[in-house]
Amino acid sequence: MAEHEKSYPSHGTPAAASNENASMPDFAAAAAAGAATGGLMIVEVDGLNRLTRAHGPAAADVATAHAERLLRLCLRRSDGLVSWGASEFLVLLSHADATSLSDLAELIVMAMRNQPAQMDSGHRLHLTCSIGWAVFAWRNGDGHTWLGPIGEAGAALQVARDLGGDCACAALTPGSPGLFTPAPPPHTARLLIA
Repeated sequence: MAEHEKSYPSHGTPAAASNENASMPDFAAAAAAGAATGGLMIVEVDGLNRLTRAHGPAAADVATAHAERLLRLCLRRSDGLVSWGASEFLVLLSHADATSLSDLAELIVMAMRNQPAQMDSGHRLHLTCSIGWAVFAWRNGDGHTWLGPIGEAGAALQVARDLGGDCACAALTPGSPGLFTPAPPPHTARLLIA
């Protein structure tokens, strides 16, 4: 089965190391060579300030390291992952459509919810995350096609935050590749960007 045809592994399946050392533009050019559409996600660990107040600064470090491990388990070898701030990660998916992104977002939300982080003190941190995602078309010779969806994914992330977190929200632009009509999973929302 070709890499772009692979479904996302179930949580707990070891995934090969993602492109953590690749720059995003280089990764985008490589991905664009074989993909019609790609996806972009912004994943935010919910409540890091609350965790820091309750358990000290080490809790935020444990939570973000745990979130990174879970994301690496959920992603494919061809997907890119970078830290995108204190509590956020940016995921660039080389071969993706709305259905596969929705499935992956659901997998990540469930993995985060069901896999608590363990502090050295033995205290378990029950974490959740908010996700904003967007699908975009790769265009040959245009290595910056993924830059526009960052804003769309950011807007979708804000909607997920406004919904209370612990959910994923899609930014679907009219006419975008992968625009779909099936009802989303119970804790996935969709934002239509006009």
